[in-house]
Amino acid sequence: YVFGVLNYSNYNQLPVLADLFEEWGVETVAYIYIADLHGIEYSHVAEGEFLKKGITVLYSEGVLPTAMDLT
Repeated sequence: YVFGVLNYSNYNQLPVLADLFEEWGVETVAYIYIADLHGIEYSHVAEGEFLKKGITVLYSEGVLPTAMDLT
């Protein structure tokens, strides 16, 4: 498992991350994102980049910016 936080750099960082995942043999991913405009755009870019590399997105869900507990 890898747990990480992505900086805002969707058109630069995510393609590189997808390349690394492909190199490491990652087959599936799951992620949550803040459900604001940035998070929604970022999640769409992430999903597109992962799918290009044949990586299946098992779970993707937005949470409200005011969320205090994600359990």
